[in-house]
Amino acid sequence: MTPLRLLLFTSIFVVVSTLTASCFAADTHEAFLQGLRDRGYFGTALQYLDALSNDASTPGDVRTTLGLERAVIWMERSESARRQDDRDKFAGQGLAAFESFLNDYPRHPRAAWTHAQLGQVLFDRALHKLWIRNAPTNSTQRDELTATGRQLLERAGKSFGLARDLYKTQLAEISFVNQEEDEPGYQLRQRTEDRY
Repeated sequence: MTPLRLLLFTSIFVVVSTLTASCFAADTHEAFLQGLRDRGYFGTALQYLDALSNDASTPGDVRTTLGLERAVIWMERSESARRQDDRDKFAGQGLAAFESFLNDYPRHPRAAWTHAQLGQVLFDRALHKLWIRNAPTNSTQRDELTATGRQLLERAGKSFGLARDLYKTQLAEISFVNQEEDEPGYQLRQRTEDRY
């Protein structure tokens, strides 16, 4: 990274971190993080989350989702990494952050989505383990990799099941709405139906 670019990002971070978090709505906070992730500024996004978690004026609804946002950043960082060992390390951190969020907030409105994401991460890791077990260099670890892959698949299945159950509960709580009468309510129900 060039010194000018580093100075620019540092300046942006300082400006953002000095502003009080209360002036940011949750949507603005998520949009800013999404912008950082889209540009591949994962380190800056994690620093922003740290600044929000240390700021006493951060709203409670934003503070609740910081762990989830951290998990998403780690997973996207894993997907963009070139080396497999970096991918595994970042995915492991994302996996731990997803599980931590679900342990802390099992009934959060985004818990169903989080379970689905966790299931996908576990499924992808299981496929990777099962795929590499057939490499000639892994012939001595074949049984261990197979067992690990199967355990990950079982955990993924449980996580997908929990996501399905939570989406079903959310869907039951949302009454049928007419699109012309309540557009936001209609969109919420459509999103929940699509995810279920």
